[in-house]
Amino acid sequence: MANFSLAKAIAQAITYMLANPHPDYPLYSLVINSEDFQFIKLT
Repeated sequence: MANFSLAKAIAQAITYMLANPHPDYPLYSLVINSEDFQFIKLT
């Protein structure tokens, strides 16, 4: 499913990351589809 947009997945990943019960520590996420990937760091 290469036509899956990373933009929608990034928004969802950031939403989950904002619910982190330990905001003092950085949080990492990886969003992938069959062609692209994006690492996200929330500090």
